[in-house]
Amino acid sequence: MRDRDTATALAWLPWRLISQGEISQGLGTFDDEGTWWDMVTRQNHPMAAMKAVLAEILEIVPMRFDFVDSIVEGNHVALMVESHGAVSETAIYNNVYTFVTELAADRNVIVAVREYVDTLHASTALMPSVMSAIAQHGGKSALMDFFSGSERRQ
Repeated sequence: MRDRDTATALAWLPWRLISQGEISQGLGTFDDEGTWWDMVTRQNHPMAAMKAVLAEILEIVPMRFDFVDSIVEGNHVALMVESHGAVSETAIYNNVYTFVTELAADRNVIVAVREYVDTLHASTALMPSVMSAIAQHGGKSALMDFFSGSERRQ
């Protein structure tokens, strides 16, 4: 990686684009061949599966993300981010994350993510709204596939 600012900019790019309403472009910065590790299952998942999950969640609960800070070591960036999204007229989802990302700067993509998040807050503040919306659409969803393990593990 050329420098700290360049690495941070690439790691931050998907969240900046998503915050601007450019969800497809933001998710496009994640390499489909990459992996996403999450705290709930503590396993790597195909990046393509996680992109579908994120798209689904962001359609149900649009969010904006604020950059907090970053730590850069070579092609790895620990990116600290805070999210904000209205889950109802009276409730806000506000969480903090650290995304440990691995970059492929030559291709301008993120090839791996390890997500650290307040899972209790996500399960109590965000997931009821998401699950309700999924149920209203017949129950078939990328999120359900993700947590049931029906997507291919790496």
